[in-house]
Amino acid sequence: FILFEYNTASKQGLVNLTTAIQNKVIEQTKIPAFISIDQEGGMVVKAFNGPTFFPGNMALSATNNPNNSYLVGKAMGEELRNYGINMNFAPVLDVNNNPLNPIIGVRSYSDNPEKVAQFGVNMVKGLKESHVIATAKHFPGHGDTSVDTHFGLPEIPHDLDRLNKVELFPFKKAIQENIDA
Repeated sequence: FILFEYNTASKQGLVNLTTAIQNKVIEQTKIPAFISIDQEGGMVVKAFNGPTFFPGNMALSATNNPNNSYLVGKAMGEELRNYGINMNFAPVLDVNNNPLNPIIGVRSYSDNPEKVAQFGVNMVKGLKESHVIATAKHFPGHGDTSVDTHFGLPEIPHDLDRLNKVELFPFKKAIQENIDA
């Protein structure tokens, strides 16, 4: 299940909804449900009536302290778990290397793949420590597009060597650190 703004109108409503979903799914399947949300922090927050408004990725990386990303991931994860959410569609691991990109921008940690990897992996560690499934997104190369992927299909015209050094680098680091999804 994925929750959106209209599912999160109040704290108690959100808890009631996630509890009802979990109870029904466990009753029917004996398996807990994945209850997810797109809660990156910054400009992408789907639960905003009650939960903490955490800073976005570029703001976190501007501190030059990767531990801040871990601390935000841990606090965000604890809060999401308290609301009954066990999967977060975060962190964004796209490298923001195209100034014409209409989607990623400040949602990325940086235009530097190593910095993106470092801050992103720390966010993953914080979420995981709080027992929330972390999801690497979007798709490697999304930070180097000039097309809104909601409306068009961009192409990334780089060779495999470049893709490995830049676009894929943060995703590979997250996989090495056992990201969940």
